[in-house]
Amino acid sequence: MLGHNCSSCAYRKSGAYGWVPPTGVLTHGLLILGEFPQGEDASGGKPFLSPDGKLLERMISRTKDPLTLQSLRKEDFVVGSVLYCRPPGGFPPTGPMGEEALANCRAYWSEWIKENKPRAILALGNVAFQALTGEWGIDKLRGYEFRTPYGKVVGSYAPSYIRMGKFSHARVFMSDLLKAMAIASGKDFSIQKHYTLTPSVYDMERYKDSYFKAGCPPLAFDIETPYASVLKDEAINTDIEDITIEDDASYTIIRASFSFKRGEAISFPWIPPFIDYAKEMLSSKGEKMVWNGNFDIPRLAYNNVPVRGRIIDSMHAWHFLEPSLPMGLKFAATFSCPDMGAWKLESSSRPEFYSAADSDVLWRTHFYIVDALKAQGRWDIFSRHCVDLLQVLNQMSLIGVRTDGEKRKWKKRAFDRLYGWNLKSIQKHIPLELKPKKVYKKTEEQLRKMGAWVEGAMVTVVNMEKPPKPKKIKPVKEKKVKIAKVKKERKSRKTKDAPTQIPLGL
Repeated sequence: MLGHNCSSCAYRKSGAYGWVPPTGVLTHGLLILGEFPQGEDASGGKPFLSPDGKLLERMISRTKDPLTLQSLRKEDFVVGSVLYCRPPGGFPPTGPMGEEALANCRAYWSEWIKENKPRAILALGNVAFQALTGEWGIDKLRGYEFRTPYGKVVGSYAPSYIRMGKFSHARVFMSDLLKAMAIASGKDFSIQKHYTLTPSVYDMERYKDSYFKAGCPPLAFDIETPYASVLKDEAINTDIEDITIEDDASYTIIRASFSFKRGEAISFPWIPPFIDYAKEMLSSKGEKMVWNGNFDIPRLAYNNVPVRGRIIDSMHAWHFLEPSLPMGLKFAATFSCPDMGAWKLESSSRPEFYSAADSDVLWRTHFYIVDALKAQGRWDIFSRHCVDLLQVLNQMSLIGVRTDGEKRKWKKRAFDRLYGWNLKSIQKHIPLELKPKKVYKKTEEQLRKMGAWVEGAMVTVVNMEKPPKPKKIKPVKEKKVKIAKVKKERKSRKTKDAPTQIPLGL
């Protein structure tokens, strides 16, 4: 069976095959849509029969239903894909031909959604996610709820991606599955938020006073610079030494935000007198929280706003908790702030809200991480080694360490001599078969003459001498041979006919 658009589809003419519509039941009201069928799926006429499908089934079965505490079953979900046939060569649909095929199949699954009305959709992979939401970037946008013409959509990783060495992301898929199920069940994640987005000077002063009256509780802060989102993403894995002031735009602060209560934040422009209030709060004795302090703190210091108190980089804490997962705040927020939509997409359309949300999400994510590390008994280790020690090392780097250059050179020479003597002395204790082979380009006889032959050592002699090249005999042209022969005959004839000369004196 084929759809009414298949006969004219360019993919069909290029070798695509199979017809794989969605199958299953909406026990949990959830439709799971992948990208396209694999070979086994197209041959069997059912989705996820391939190794990707087996992995999907295992991940679903390892997920517990939060209501019944029983393992979930793949059969209780409707599974399918946004492309009903296997693409030519099994490659993801791209280019004009792929777009045409996706548009043709959209008529099939959109009609299925209208008839069956799933309460939520879990989109697996970038192709399915973009087909449903219009957005691209599953690694940055997975786990968030999107309102679309087809219903509520949550994105997650495709099984094929997880099978490519990303098995640590299976837990992320399970979390996204549970969130999609919760949305399908009608759960409301929203919380009451109080964001001050366009504060007056009086609002800023009152916020500062309330912070000090509360006893300087842990304060989350964030700054915005031109192209901040791009620069921060690039700086995630950059050490503080690699960040320079040559990039003037990145050191120009245009906006900042604070939060010291759950669901509350203030966003303000980086102009006087707001800067003075911010400086007073950041200089307080209270604990400070930042995400990727290697980016924010040097820029604040460059603008004469030092950050004092105990500073915790929550990004480092997240990496300590989940070392195999991405380190961005928008990724971690899907676990700690299920009420948040993809606020990072609003950096241009709603910069004030985007800035305030950064600090609020940071504050809540920080304490989510702290609670998780405490439950594992690892918070004290992180606090001691990654916060307190780092504070001391940063202070040392600012002050500097006095050194004696001449003494360092003398110590290095002494170390090199001791190292060389020890290395030589242990050679006799190393079995010959464990020693690396030495490769010589000269013959053994030549090496012995040079005194470079090591008796008893494991060596490989590569004879690089080339045999002498045979002399090339130039071909003599046939015409020249004839001429030489004629000349020789003439000469012999003259000698024969010449009169006999009698030597004088005889």
